[in-house]
Amino acid sequence: MKKMSLIFILLVLVTLLSACGNNSDKEISLARLVALEEGNYWKYNGYGNEYASLERKVLYKEGNRVQIIDGNPGTTMVTIYEITDEKVSVVYSEGEFYEETNILSTENNMDQPILVAPVKENETWESNGNKYTIISVNESVETDAGNFEECVLVKVEYPENPAYSNIYYKADLGMVKQDYIDEELDFKVTTVLSEYQVKGYK
Repeated sequence: MKKMSLIFILLVLVTLLSACGNNSDKEISLARLVALEEGNYWKYNGYGNEYASLERKVLYKEGNRVQIIDGNPGTTMVTIYEITDEKVSVVYSEGEFYEETNILSTENNMDQPILVAPVKENETWESNGNKYTIISVNESVETDAGNFEECVLVKVEYPENPAYSNIYYKADLGMVKQDYIDEELDFKVTTVLSEYQVKGYK
C-alpha cells in the first residue's frame, strides 16, 4: 500500500513539474516575444540620431505571416515576418512604401531570422552574416513608457564592424528598446518605447 502511494505521489510530482516546464516555455515563446498581432501599435522615441524614432503597426496577419509598417523621419518601410515555433524571420522588406495594401502573398526576397528557439542564455545563430546571441532572459529595462522586468536581451554583432546592437523584448509586448553601440567611436543610438497599444498586454 505504501509503495502504491509513493508511486502515485511521484507521478503527481512529475506531472506538476512537466506542467511548470510547459508554462515556462509558453511564457518566453517566440510568438509572445514579438507580439505581432493584427492592429498592435508601438511608438518609440529616438536618441542619438535624427532617424532613431519609430512608429510601428501590424497591418495584416494570415497564418504564420505578418505584415508590419515602420515609419521614421526618413522613410516608411513595409516588412513581412514569418513566425514559427522554431524561429521568427524577416522574409520580405521594401523601403519607401507608403500604402497599407495587403501584400502578404508577395514572394519572399530574404530569410533573416531575428529570433530562434530555444530562448535561453548563450544561444547563438547567424543571420545575413551577423551573429545573434541571447545574453539574458531576465533583464530590467527602463523605457519612456515605463519599466519592464524579465526582458530578453539579444545582442547582434556585425562582421568587420566593432559596433553591435542590443535588442530587448518583453513577452506579450514585443520590442521595448534597441541600442546601437560603437564603443570605439563613443557613439550610441537608442530607440526606446514611449507608447503602445498591444492586445492582451496590461
